[in-house]
Amino acid sequence: MRAMISPSIVRRRTVCGCPASWATDRAQFVIPDMIRDDGFWAMEVKAVIILRRAESHTVMSWANGGGRTAEIVVYPPQASVAARDFLWRISMADVATDGPFSALPGFDRNLTLIAGKGMTLDAGEHGTMTVAQPFEQAVFPGDWKIDARLHDGPIEDLNVMTRRGAASASVDIILVTGRHYLRQRDAAMVVVVLDGRVSADARHEGGENFDLIRRDALLIAPGVCGDLTLEGAPQGTVAIITLRDLGAEKPAMS
Repeated sequence: MRAMISPSIVRRRTVCGCPASWATDRAQFVIPDMIRDDGFWAMEVKAVIILRRAESHTVMSWANGGGRTAEIVVYPPQASVAARDFLWRISMADVATDGPFSALPGFDRNLTLIAGKGMTLDAGEHGTMTVAQPFEQAVFPGDWKIDARLHDGPIEDLNVMTRRGAASASVDIILVTGRHYLRQRDAAMVVVVLDGRVSADARHEGGENFDLIRRDALLIAPGVCGDLTLEGAPQGTVAIITLRDLGAEKPAMS
């Protein structure tokens, strides 16, 4: 009998205005000199918060016709899934049919169900994982051969991929109904709106006030924003993705 794997279950938390500290115990996400890009994560440009609107995401249809992926951010920016040369990647997918996942040896994956009746992930000898309720998560190695079976129609999910040994990620799902103080110190952070509408105020840090709707994202470089105030308008669900550098050898950039 195959072992059953229980996916990580993340319950939505209602945030009512009490200050909360995020990433205060995270390792600093150090960007080495060998990895330079267009300025977003470069060490010399730390005071950066970038807004990515949903319509600006790169959308790619799957070769098998079973769905499509909207890439929110990949690091480094010139990297790609095809080349397997990225440290981490965040995307959202619309899955329309059953089918296998692409193999990603050497990477770890975190999948969060956003909408739909869910699906079962068959990992062969490793067992099965089921995400049936919105915001349930499944965490698994990209090396595993996965066959996905939809429960009842199409689903939408959030995908976070990290290169094993070089980077890691945590994904927290928050229901924002009031004012929430997000403390970001020395970790890279990405805020993605999964549902509803949220305002993000960084004006007290010399930044801007952002009005965010579904699939919009804020990319926050390490050490940039001491405090970011999130407020539901009137409410919204967000994913807080914290990215850590594990200090291992980074992939070579072409």
